[in-house]
Amino acid sequence: MKRRLLYILGLLVLSVGATAQIQQGCVKTRGRMVNGKLVPGTMIDHAVVQIKNRNNLVSGKDGTFSFPVSSGKSYILLGARKEGYQMVDVEACREYRPSQTPLYIVMETPERQRADQREAQRKIRDNLNRLLLERETEIERLNIQQAQKDSLIDLLYQQQSDNEKLIADMARRYSEIDYDQLDEYYRQVSYCIEQGELVKADSLLRSRGDVNQQVEQQLQAGKAIKQEEEKVQHDKAIHSQVNEELARRCYSFYETFAAQHQRDSACHYLEQRARLDTTNLDWLTDVGLYHVYVMAQYDRALEYFQRALRQALSMDDGKNLGVAVAFNNIGLVYAMQDTDYPQALEYLLKGMRIVEELKGTENAEVAFCYSNVSMVFGNMNLNDLSLEYALKALEIREKLQSEDIDQSYNSVGLAYKEKENFPKALEYLQKAYETSKQKRGEKEHHTIDYLNSIGSLYNAMWDLPAALDCYHQVLTVRKEIYDENHPDIGYSYNVIGNVYSRKQDYAQALPYYQKAISVWEKRRDNQTLAIMYQNMAICYQNLGESRQALEFLQKSLKKHGEDSHEVIKIFEHMSQLYLSLQDSAHAVDCQEKVAEIKSRYAATGGVSPDRGEANAETIAETAQNLSYHLRTLAVLDSIFGSEHNHVADVCSAISRDYGFLRDLQRSEEYQERALSLRKRLNGEHSLKVADSFMDCAMYYLMKGENAKAMDYIEKAKAIKTEMLGKDHPDVASVEIWEALVYILTEQWENFIACSRHVLAVKEKTWGPDHIYSTDIIEQLGRAYYELGDYTSALDCLQQSLKIKERYIGPNHTSVLQTKEYVGEVEKEKQRIERISDLRVITLTPLEEGDSPARQQGLEGKYIILEYCGWHFGEEHVFEKTFNACITQPKDVVLIKDGVITKHHFEEKIGARIKSEDLTKEEKQHIREAYEAWKDNANVSR
Repeated sequence: MKRRLLYILGLLVLSVGATAQIQQGCVKTRGRMVNGKLVPGTMIDHAVVQIKNRNNLVSGKDGTFSFPVSSGKSYILLGARKEGYQMVDVEACREYRPSQTPLYIVMETPERQRADQREAQRKIRDNLNRLLLERETEIERLNIQQAQKDSLIDLLYQQQSDNEKLIADMARRYSEIDYDQLDEYYRQVSYCIEQGELVKADSLLRSRGDVNQQVEQQLQAGKAIKQEEEKVQHDKAIHSQVNEELARRCYSFYETFAAQHQRDSACHYLEQRARLDTTNLDWLTDVGLYHVYVMAQYDRALEYFQRALRQALSMDDGKNLGVAVAFNNIGLVYAMQDTDYPQALEYLLKGMRIVEELKGTENAEVAFCYSNVSMVFGNMNLNDLSLEYALKALEIREKLQSEDIDQSYNSVGLAYKEKENFPKALEYLQKAYETSKQKRGEKEHHTIDYLNSIGSLYNAMWDLPAALDCYHQVLTVRKEIYDENHPDIGYSYNVIGNVYSRKQDYAQALPYYQKAISVWEKRRDNQTLAIMYQNMAICYQNLGESRQALEFLQKSLKKHGEDSHEVIKIFEHMSQLYLSLQDSAHAVDCQEKVAEIKSRYAATGGVSPDRGEANAETIAETAQNLSYHLRTLAVLDSIFGSEHNHVADVCSAISRDYGFLRDLQRSEEYQERALSLRKRLNGEHSLKVADSFMDCAMYYLMKGENAKAMDYIEKAKAIKTEMLGKDHPDVASVEIWEALVYILTEQWENFIACSRHVLAVKEKTWGPDHIYSTDIIEQLGRAYYELGDYTSALDCLQQSLKIKERYIGPNHTSVLQTKEYVGEVEKEKQRIERISDLRVITLTPLEEGDSPARQQGLEGKYIILEYCGWHFGEEHVFEKTFNACITQPKDVVLIKDGVITKHHFEEKIGARIKSEDLTKEEKQHIREAYEAWKDNANVSR
């Protein structure tokens, strides 16, 4: 799995909704008091409740409903409706604060509501009339003149006439009271007032003490609280000032210790500052960043980033850049540990979308998002998506003349590296390094990470001396700025060891591997240690120390799971070592364990670990990629929706993963989904569709259906050639698969023409005479060998040998294999030269496809008499003519069963052309027939 440089942003990524609580509610009829006892209301189901800015809610069978509300934020009830019902209290439609108390919505039928109001009016009017009569009787009993009594009674009746408004208001209030929502005390008070039992109501109210006195006491308590609050505010101001001063001192201590590389002390004072104010997002983030970059304590970093996240979510309904910072940092910590790329990607993508919504797509913050998304896509081998986002980030930063443009240079460079465009990759990685060096200095972690990226590029290009130079510089600086057990120092030791191993300088590689192991053992990273131990074993084996190699393989076994592909590889390696030590018993034990594990794979339907075309390590990595890609697809579906090119790209990657693992049914399923999506989104004739055609071609190649594979390859090539030009690297990449089909169908003539063009295009990317060219050059040598052109075959093989020796030395296994092949071809060439007078050149039309030879009716094997100016009897020089005329118009004269025919081909023939032996008598008969044919042709002319 690739490990890319990742950045912790100081500004953003990923905002989600603020912490929320669930507001409960119910819809019901009014609770009533009957004869002093509560009669509860009944629940109303299927009532529609309207809350502002929310979809309508519907009450359940028990009348209840619920909805989420942001903590500390209010909500507004707009109304409720149910056929045949109306809200009892329309003033309930108002703003509410979230509460643990349910939101009660009381509804009644209009008839019942009117009846309740009439009943309330009747009761109140009867009570008032009774009081009127009682007052009138009291006045009559007064010992005053009649005129005075009449005056008081008139006033009493005048007041009674003003009571109608009071009756209406009280009737409305009491007809709306939901007694279910009152406690028992206020139920009785309200019921007494409603029934006109005012003395009893007065008695109940007075039972809780003198209300006037309690009002005064409450006012005094309020004044005391206000005074206390003023004192608290004063104390807070002083506390804040002291906090700021202590924070400044802590930070100064941090700077002092950091300058002396006393990392533990520097970290301590950053943590002390964060303790002073756990709501300060910057202080929490600073500690987290220090734990990531300097201490490499990822769990501790996550603790601080998660604290920052909780604080940010409590602000502004969670829609702020503080939330983005926290989630970005959490996501990238996951990515830096190589633990969960899909989860990291989910955080980054959600943050990217939110930043795009809040600030648009032309700002520094969204460029940070694009850059980090690019890196995580790259770590999951989704290289096209990685390059897409890297270029988007770079475009924005160039427009803004951003100070962080070095990060985009690096991202673009790494993406081009994965696409094997080495000149472009080197251009951008050097820009990143030089820009950061000028801005931050040579010994800053970003700068040194960029230099490490350049080293990895040189390593990929097989420029091993340049790679070592970069890696040694990186190691020197990292040892100055990091703790000795920092993982980046472990990585540096390991990559240097890897380069020496690549050079087959195992004695030099060993001490670097040993130092890397020392780092990882202290960090207790079992996965990395397992790989380190295997590296040590390979070194010791190549140094002839088999027992030492076995010791480290045993250590590696202890770090692996029981049935992993890697365990099979280790047991097979151990078996070879035991055989070299003539310990056949232990060798057999290892082979039996391999067989046992493989049988368990077969029993559980697992991928067979003994695939001939791919080793266990590659299968395991593909399985890991498949797991990542499937989870990534779910992430992209949730963020972008199912109709998006990103979804199609990941479906395409999943199809290739399944294909490699030989699950062809699922491979086809995702391949078809990707193709269908790309056609809808981009049109039938687009580069994306061409990519899907290549997926289809690979699918049919795996099924062994070469003709169908070639059909899709030609479709993809036609689109890419039209849109990019025939000399574009992407066209050459298609032609590599075209050449593979020619190999499988032994169309050597076509293979040579195709591969020559691929080589010419790829050399523009790789540079001339690059080690990556040797695969193509050696395949050309094989093709010439099959055609009997041994001189051209030797030229190719010797060219490849010369390149390999320059890159990897004369004793490398690959060099020795090529030398062996050269020797075989030379022997065959010498043998053929000795019997060249008995050789003829044959032509056999291809069995598959509608080739030009078949179009002219050619079937079976022919002997070539003339070929583009060459004549029968000159077999020893045929190869020169053949090479010159591969793609040229040509006349060809053939003989079969004594019949001679002449043909013209504009370019390719579509046939196998070989050199074969004949007896002297056979060759003489052909020569006589050919001479007679020529004489007749001359007579005809």
